[in-house]
Amino acid sequence: MIQAPLQFDSRFISRFHDVTIRVFESEEESEPGADDEDISNSQVFYSSKLILATMSPFFEDLFTSGMRESTEKEVVLRGVDSKVFKVILDYIHTNKIDIGSIKDGANLLKEAD
Repeated sequence: MIQAPLQFDSRFISRFHDVTIRVFESEEESEPGADDEDISNSQVFYSSKLILATMSPFFEDLFTSGMRESTEKEVVLRGVDSKVFKVILDYIHTNKIDIGSIKDGANLLKEAD
């Protein structure tokens, strides 16, 4: 009997995640005491460190480096377009990619580099 590959969507992953990824489009860090405002300018994603590290050399390095991200439950990425990151994350979880336009494809290539 042939089984279909596992399909994951963000609703499923959010129930079983072990890492929260907070994506800021701005590369600038906020001033001390301005964390609440800065958080409101971010997009939050949920995933599994195991899945991310297995599917992405970037996340493998991030989670096995011994640095803070390897032990904490939240990772902060700055200077990343949240829409493009969602496409990348969806690809990591489903092995499928949906590029809406040539501009989206160009942005994806830029972030993937």
